[in-house]
Amino acid sequence: MRFSVVILVGALVALLVAPLAWRDSAPAEAGDASRLVVISPHNEQIRTEIGAGFARWHERVYGGPVVIDWRTPGGTSDIRKLLEAQYAGAVQDGRIPLAGDAPVGALPYDVMLGGGSYEHSRLKRGVSIMLERGEARAPMSMAGDFDQAQLDAWYGENQVGAAHLYDPDQHWYGVILSSFGILFNHDVYAELGLTPPQRWSDLNDSRLQGWLALADPRQSGSVATTYDAILNNYGWDEGWRALRSMAANARYFASSSPLPVLDVSSAEAAAGLCIDFYGRFQAQSVLDADRGTPRLGFVEPAGETLIDPDPVSILRGGPNPELARTFVEFLLSEEGQAVWQFRSVDERTADDEWGPRRFELRRLPIRRVMYEEHFDQFVDRVNPFAVASDVGQGQWRSLIGPILGACAIDMHHDMTEAWRAMHEAMAQGADSAIVAEMDEWFFAMPEHTFPDGTREVITPENARRVAADWSDRERAAEHRLDYMRQFRANYKRIMELGVVFATQ
Repeated sequence: MRFSVVILVGALVALLVAPLAWRDSAPAEAGDASRLVVISPHNEQIRTEIGAGFARWHERVYGGPVVIDWRTPGGTSDIRKLLEAQYAGAVQDGRIPLAGDAPVGALPYDVMLGGGSYEHSRLKRGVSIMLERGEARAPMSMAGDFDQAQLDAWYGENQVGAAHLYDPDQHWYGVILSSFGILFNHDVYAELGLTPPQRWSDLNDSRLQGWLALADPRQSGSVATTYDAILNNYGWDEGWRALRSMAANARYFASSSPLPVLDVSSAEAAAGLCIDFYGRFQAQSVLDADRGTPRLGFVEPAGETLIDPDPVSILRGGPNPELARTFVEFLLSEEGQAVWQFRSVDERTADDEWGPRRFELRRLPIRRVMYEEHFDQFVDRVNPFAVASDVGQGQWRSLIGPILGACAIDMHHDMTEAWRAMHEAMAQGADSAIVAEMDEWFFAMPEHTFPDGTREVITPENARRVAADWSDRERAAEHRLDYMRQFRANYKRIMELGVVFATQ
């Protein structure tokens, strides 16, 4: 098993560094080339193929060279924080106005590509600026000006499940679609005597304790979106029950989303949550022809899967707004969409063919025409429009990190000990009243102290006020410690009830 871990880690390293060997295939930064500055969390395989694809398309359509200057300062949340700081500074020193058109070149980035609709909606909402007359908000993205006929040609109905494909005000445009599911190891499930998961709630089984590989939603935007999908599909009470049961079964909470995929592959974990293309790629990469049956499975819970657009936003005050608009046109052309999902083609013999040249990206196009007319050329024969949940994202996402952090991630030992004690009592036939009391303490929501001093249990009705209060950093630190004290006391009560039962 340890040898397989070495192989998998080596494969991951090769996957990450391989693009470096192909840097010379990217468009050279010629002196007469137009330059687009793109800030993005996407990996180098995506950057290589999108950059080369845009250069080919732009040369043919517009008759001139173009190069993308990629900026990758970190993950999506890191990028947003960087942009917030820069826009706040630009407004305060007068380089750009609070709203409307901004001077060309006031800020160094033209577009942001990738990161999910939630983060791009935050770009639209903008950064908070304190002025003499009070608080104001300065949007970081700018409204586009594509006519409705063009939008209809690209998207048709602006809907996938319960989600928009593009922002109605054109502050962002969906480019590809992302879904989230469960990667699981058939061998480990067989050893545990469990049937493979089909729904999110299948991960709540206490026999999985210590066998789930999860990521921290405070550090991974894709994982936060996954947890948000679970919460909204199951509703407030059942959703939190599902999330907290999964957390109790977790062996860890990784700071990045690739680690759970590797651990499921190496049988160090039975299952983990991941974005679609991670799961499908990994399941295929470990196929063994001699084995006869697959070692890994990837499932998107039917009717419970959130399909989320991965957008592009044109940023206010960028150095080349016209080229940014042209980049959007490329991304939403059929040729641009093909780069994300078609099989790779040999650029030496098929320079005019659509698709990536070296790396198959395995991301799902957003345009319906790709599924209607080009589906046979897809690497993954998956239609996200057919599996999308009709339950949208709620107003609770911003509470997932604070609550899971306090009840599970930052005090995981206390949580798992209480979870084990509760299920041992159940297995040994404890009185139903004791089990019910344990269950009530385990899943109790914390009380929140508001600025006016009132204290309330967190509910759907006050969730937005709680989330707003967490936006104050100083108060957030106090709330975190308060929640942790409450959860620790609850877990202690469960352990005491377990001792009472054991001595009866």
